[in-house]
Amino acid sequence: MSEALDKIRSQLNEYFEKFDRKDKIKIIVVAIMVLGVLTGVILYFSRADYTVLYNDLDPQQAGEVMDTLEANGIRARHGATSSIVEVPVNDEKRAQVVVATEGLPTARFSFEDAFTGGSFMMTSEERTQRMQLAQQNFLASTIEEIQGVRKAVVNIAIPERSGFVLVDDQTQAKASVYLDLHRSAQLEPESVNGIAVLVANAVDGLESNHVTIHGPDGRVLNQDQDSDDTTMDVGNQLSLQRKVQQDLENSITDFLSTVYGYGNVVVMANVKLDFDSEVTEITEFSPPIEDETDGIARSLQELDIRSESIGAGEVPGTDPNTEDIVQYVEQDGYTSTYEEASRTINYEINELRQQIVRAQGQVQDITVAVYLNSNALPDEDLTDDERTELMDIISAAAGLDTRVVQVGVQQFDTPLVPDFDMDPESIIPWWVWVIIALLVTAIAYIAYRRFVRKDEEDEETDEELAPAISSQEELDLEMAGSEVKQSIEKLVNKNPEAIANLLRNWLSED
Repeated sequence: MSEALDKIRSQLNEYFEKFDRKDKIKIIVVAIMVLGVLTGVILYFSRADYTVLYNDLDPQQAGEVMDTLEANGIRARHGATSSIVEVPVNDEKRAQVVVATEGLPTARFSFEDAFTGGSFMMTSEERTQRMQLAQQNFLASTIEEIQGVRKAVVNIAIPERSGFVLVDDQTQAKASVYLDLHRSAQLEPESVNGIAVLVANAVDGLESNHVTIHGPDGRVLNQDQDSDDTTMDVGNQLSLQRKVQQDLENSITDFLSTVYGYGNVVVMANVKLDFDSEVTEITEFSPPIEDETDGIARSLQELDIRSESIGAGEVPGTDPNTEDIVQYVEQDGYTSTYEEASRTINYEINELRQQIVRAQGQVQDITVAVYLNSNALPDEDLTDDERTELMDIISAAAGLDTRVVQVGVQQFDTPLVPDFDMDPESIIPWWVWVIIALLVTAIAYIAYRRFVRKDEEDEETDEELAPAISSQEELDLEMAGSEVKQSIEKLVNKNPEAIANLLRNWLSED
């Protein structure tokens, strides 16, 4: 194979030696132009022909169709206007199926349709239903503007109002909202509750606790909106515990990988969180002035009562009873004294009330297990001191609540360098590589020819200088006077290029 290549190369060299420098430049320019033309022809004939898939779409519908097609790997572009969507001819049927499966393009019943599509024979109930349908679609369009929401459906149930005064209307308005989220999108509980409030405020007589928000899997997303905000459901607890565990594993892995190399450390952590809710209320009373036992007197009330009673004895009985007078013990007189004193002072004191709510999700227990690749260790193992030191470092890195840390050494079976999957869109087409290879070959050949030509010119120069040098020696040894001049003239006429090169070499030597 090498001999054949050498033969072809020698034939090409012999062929190009027939041309001078200008002809070679022309050949190279023509070759580059041919490559450019071929590249343009390949690009022109390899381009995809587009056909119109939809036209007369509004910007929102056109955007939905474009996003759906691109998400399914179908190339799409706008036509002459933004309302026209075009796809490659080969993907037209597939694009129609994909778009129809997603229920696009959507044309919802709007308030404009409710006002303009009526007739004089329409009843009030029909008008109410049309207005309700337009309101549902308007709310759905508003919710779809929220980041992460791909599609929304709103259903409102409004009870009929009776014209009777004595009728007790117990039925309340209710609503349900279905949300179809984008991939890897997740709404926060605040956003879900905000959607419920948005729908409730848009409907007369509707309260936010009568609005249910459903996710793509049908679960009620706002079922705990009336419960205490300080409590967490089981799903949130597991999600938080898993997130804390992953963060701990990633941080320890990155920390140890800087020492032992990436891919040489495997970390498994187990985190136990405390989700008990605890509320502590403290009420403290203290004087407003520091180092004082009494407060500031706000009011003072004093009461002082003193009374004294003095009496004298009289003859018992009355005048009509003189016949039989009863004799009693008599006293000369009596004296009674009553005193009462009270003082009420109202002091102004400080009252401090504290309510301490212990945060849920506090780390209660941590256990960490670490495996090291034995190939990354100097002696393929750890000494007892190194193992103890590493356990202390891991315990300090994980936190103060670390209960158990275990370190093991084992040879890993997985490759140290992960395999990266190539993105199909980032792969360069084969014809581009062909063009690059041709250009590189042409450049290498031109450079090779330049070096070969330079060597050939040097050899020719040496060959041409040889007779001139020998003629010069003959002139110096055998000729003199006018004969030397005549010999030089003959030599110049016979071989002028050799004489010129000889003079050039003399000048360069000087």
